[in-house]
Amino acid sequence: MSADLPFLADILHLFQSGQSENRFLVGIIGAPASGKSYLAAKLPVLINRQLDAEIATSFAMDAYHYQNDFLLDQGIHPHKGCHFTFDVKGFTEKLVEIKEGNGDILCPIYDRSLHNPTPNGHQIKSSHRMVMVEGNYLLANIFPWNSLKYIFNYTLFIEVDPDIQYERLLDRHTSTGKSEKEAEAKIRRTDLPNAELIEKSKIRADYIFHPQANFK
Repeated sequence: MSADLPFLADILHLFQSGQSENRFLVGIIGAPASGKSYLAAKLPVLINRQLDAEIATSFAMDAYHYQNDFLLDQGIHPHKGCHFTFDVKGFTEKLVEIKEGNGDILCPIYDRSLHNPTPNGHQIKSSHRMVMVEGNYLLANIFPWNSLKYIFNYTLFIEVDPDIQYERLLDRHTSTGKSEKEAEAKIRRTDLPNAELIEKSKIRADYIFHPQANFK
């Protein structure tokens, strides 16, 4: 698989040539169903194998969704997943803690069975010197997201064919119990408008990745 990831050599070169004591953060950005989670999970495996050490791990922006109760209270639950339904302040603070910290760090995760974030579900170990951070809005040029770019050492944007993306979204939503009609409404209401916003941010990425059709 590493042969299909032309940016991997750049990431390893930057990491190995760096002099900072801070952790090396890689931002993985893309529209919903572009393959961010897949790539964020695979890259640490490849890097750890290549360097023969457990130095890489991952962390997801989804852990900073606002709780459903809050979204319902604010009347924005139907728009869950849009940029204004995340705790950007808390997410930014955690990224800085990860980058500047040297010890073990506990991080929240997004529990897809509960459809809510849960605290302390993931540990970034002191041995983890590189962290893949995946999320939709890491390069969004809107306040307050626009400051995040400067926390990352390297950013890559995944660009997929819109038809492939749509089919993946349809599969994702129907697999969680939505009817096809409900899934299509969710895609129109949140996923596609989000994708348009995210697409505009790709010019801020260090690398734009066009994966093969079976990449997800």
